[in-house]
Amino acid sequence: MLFFSNCFEYNSLETLVDELGMITGGATATVFYNLRQRHPTLDLPVIDYDLALLFQPMLMLGISIGVDFNVIFPEWMLTVLLIILFVGKNY
Repeated sequence: MLFFSNCFEYNSLETLVDELGMITGGATATVFYNLRQRHPTLDLPVIDYDLALLFQPMLMLGISIGVDFNVIFPEWMLTVLLIILFVGKNY
C-alpha cells in the first residue's frame, strides 16, 4: 500500500483497488501455471483438488464471520481481537 501511496500519490481507495488487482492477477497466474505441473516423484498433479474442496467451506464460513464482525464491532475492538488472535496463535 505504501508503494502506490508514495510513488504515485494515490489516495487509499485507488491504492486498494490497484493492490487487489495485482494480488488477483498474481494468484490467477500462479494457479494457471500450477495446473500443468506434476509432482516430481509421483504421478499426481501439484494441486490437491480434494484438499482444496475440503478447505473451501471453512474459508467461506470464516469470510462470512469476518464480514459480520467488521460490521458489528468498532475498529478499536477489531484491532484488540486481532492482536489477541495473533498472540494466541504464536504461543
